[in-house]
Amino acid sequence: MALCQLHAAKMQDLWRPKNTFRTEGVAPTAAALSPESAQSLQTMARDLAIAGQEIEQLKANIEQLKASQKQMFRDVAKTSEQNRRPKVSASPPRSAAAPRKPMPFRPSQAAVAPTLP
Repeated sequence: MALCQLHAAKMQDLWRPKNTFRTEGVAPTAAALSPESAQSLQTMARDLAIAGQEIEQLKANIEQLKASQKQMFRDVAKTSEQNRRPKVSASPPRSAAAPRKPMPFRPSQAAVAPTLP
């Protein structure tokens, strides 16, 4: 029976929590922080929250840009399609410009007046 008690004691010892945690690389609790560290953490938390909001705003802006690009693509495609179709006009097509009538020749007064000796 002593062997069973010894075995039971060892089992309890294995399951008993021990304070043998490693504290290297583990952040201290809020109670152990200095006021400067606590303020620094608050500033970092606020900056991270602001950065998260800015990221969400950028995502929304990207979606707006994508929608604008799609609309522009549709507009350009529509305009291109309209330019490919033959235009039907109400007036008949113009022929080449009609030649101008020549102006009658009128000699100037100086050329007509006789010269006096």
